[in-house]
Amino acid sequence: MNFHQEKFVRFQDWTSEKKVEPLYSPDDEIHAGKFRRTIHSVSMKFQRGLESGSERIKKSWKSYSFDGVIAKSFGSRILDPQGPFLQKWNKIFVLACLIAVSLDPLFFYIPVIDDKNKCLDLDRKMKITASVLRSFTDIFYIVHIIFQFRTGFVAPSSRVFGRGVLVEDAWSIARRYLSSYFLIDILAVLPLPQVVIIFIPKLGGSKSLNTKNLLKFIVLFQYVPRVIRIYPLYREVTRASGILTETAWAGAAFNLFLYMLASHTYLQSTTTRLEEMRVKRRDAEQWMSHRLLPENLRERIRRYEQYKWQETRGVDEENLICNLPKDLRRDIKRHLCLALLMRVPMFEKMDEQLLDAMCDRLKPVLYTEESYIVREGDPVDEMLFIMRGRLLTMTTNGGRTGFFNSEYLKAGDFCGEELLTWALDPHSSSNLPISTRTVQALSEVEAFALKADDLKFVASQFRRLHSKQLRHTFRLYSQQWRTWAACFIQAAWRRHCKKKLETSLLEEENRLQDALAKAGASSPSLGATIYASRFAANILRTIRRSGTRKARVPERLPAMLLQKPAEPDFTAEEQ
Repeated sequence: MNFHQEKFVRFQDWTSEKKVEPLYSPDDEIHAGKFRRTIHSVSMKFQRGLESGSERIKKSWKSYSFDGVIAKSFGSRILDPQGPFLQKWNKIFVLACLIAVSLDPLFFYIPVIDDKNKCLDLDRKMKITASVLRSFTDIFYIVHIIFQFRTGFVAPSSRVFGRGVLVEDAWSIARRYLSSYFLIDILAVLPLPQVVIIFIPKLGGSKSLNTKNLLKFIVLFQYVPRVIRIYPLYREVTRASGILTETAWAGAAFNLFLYMLASHTYLQSTTTRLEEMRVKRRDAEQWMSHRLLPENLRERIRRYEQYKWQETRGVDEENLICNLPKDLRRDIKRHLCLALLMRVPMFEKMDEQLLDAMCDRLKPVLYTEESYIVREGDPVDEMLFIMRGRLLTMTTNGGRTGFFNSEYLKAGDFCGEELLTWALDPHSSSNLPISTRTVQALSEVEAFALKADDLKFVASQFRRLHSKQLRHTFRLYSQQWRTWAACFIQAAWRRHCKKKLETSLLEEENRLQDALAKAGASSPSLGATIYASRFAANILRTIRRSGTRKARVPERLPAMLLQKPAEPDFTAEEQ
């Protein structure tokens, strides 16, 4: 009852105070007094709202501030791994790790080229920027290491029912952390790039070059533990709270950041290759301009460089294969080249050891369209095994009139077999054999080349290759032997035609002489006999002239006949 009276009295006092003002105002100011009372009441309500809001903000700040949580948590000396503070801190640390990994490549931009002095130098602004950002991210790693020594864990043996027993023993926590991720965290937080930037330039010698090399190895070395630390921490955060971010926009931003980080690495590798290609092309253009090469040669060089880039994408295939182990290199070469070698009939009966030795010495080569691989009369320094493309071989026997032979080569064919006779002959000279034909690429050609020295080395190491069976193989399948055999058959046929013509002329002359003799014996007129003999002589003279004209080409044929290819002498091997 008293409570209601007190409340009623306060209400009456408050309202009475508000109603005092109109009592003292004149009648003509009634409306103005009502307006002032309304404004005053609104201002009082707004003031009370601000006071209550500020009180709620202070309470929420105290409940959510890190100082309060840390003080409350460290009051019990050990942090709960499932507590709200560590959950928030783990999310912050994951984002800090991602930012730190994305900022580390800034150290690669510190070495720059000084255009004025034409030397390698260090960018001072980039040094300061990279060092400050790296030191800022290292603070998160240091704080995380401190928290790991103060974070309890649930004993595995107690995980039977419920959440299990939280281990709060400091020594057990430290022992568990030291045996798990402590070493990785220490390697990730060491300020090695800052030390290199500060102390290496103070040493003697080539400071810029030493700094560049050390930065390259140190940043890549620390990149590994920093990346390794992200995944288990990300799994721990998602397992505890289910999500890394509480809103869809934050999750989208996090996934976009991961995508940009991964795509940055891919684009950087692709851009590096393209930049190398542009540098090579610029150097080639400068060299061609310096040497004043004509436009047709420049176009051929550009076409070759473009074709080489399309086929290899800037990868030096030969050096890549040479750096591999011997057994792996042999298997790769067998996969690429063995089928091509087996297409050569002279290599079909060789053993695997010899074929492996030859495959190991094959080198990839590229030829552009309309380029000449070898010309007739030039020394043959390699044997070519075609993988892709079309070629044309032409033989003119030194450019002599009346002789021409051509043949098309495709994928799986080979040329330059003149080296086989030269390499397999134990008594061959050191001079390379002369090419009997011209080989021209009709399209872009990709092939494997076997150099003359490599073939000679293989032949000298494997003497069992020299056998009588190869003689027939040489004569049957060699392009040089086939060309010579075709010319020899043509010459023999023409000699046969010449002899046949001479025999027919001789028989015709004998028949005419017999006819004249019979005519002279039967006819008593001497004039008729003389006339008949002159007529027969004229006919024979005409026939002989015609026969001589037809036989001129066969008479010149021995001079046009190709020289017989050299045949390996295996007598020394047989003895």
